[in-house]
Amino acid sequence: MRAFLIMVALSVGLGIAGLASSPAAARGPQDKSKIRPVTKTVEGKLQTLDLQKGMLKVKKGQDEAVTVRLTAETKVVINGKSGTLNQLKRGDVLVVTYEVRQQEGNIAQMVVLNSPR
Repeated sequence: MRAFLIMVALSVGLGIAGLASSPAAARGPQDKSKIRPVTKTVEGKLQTLDLQKGMLKVKKGQDEAVTVRLTAETKVVINGKSGTLNQLKRGDVLVVTYEVRQQEGNIAQMVVLNSPR
């Protein structure tokens, strides 16, 4: 019986040691600040623009809408030239490039309007 208990203890100890030396264990817990955000692009009609809340919603197709947060770093391009968010109006067809961030959500990087006015 004693030999059996020693074998079980050794097996468990070796199993734990094997886990500790695995690549996942060597990396330790993931630091979320080092996870790169995913960049996406959406094209659709401007549905809502709330400058006070810093939010913009683009409707893509019939049922899908994407909401992004606006920051001081968000670039606005209108017909190839630098523009401002104040120049946009509901119904404008926009191309919005944004980052999907785990903590902050969708952050607009660039808002582009390419249409004759």
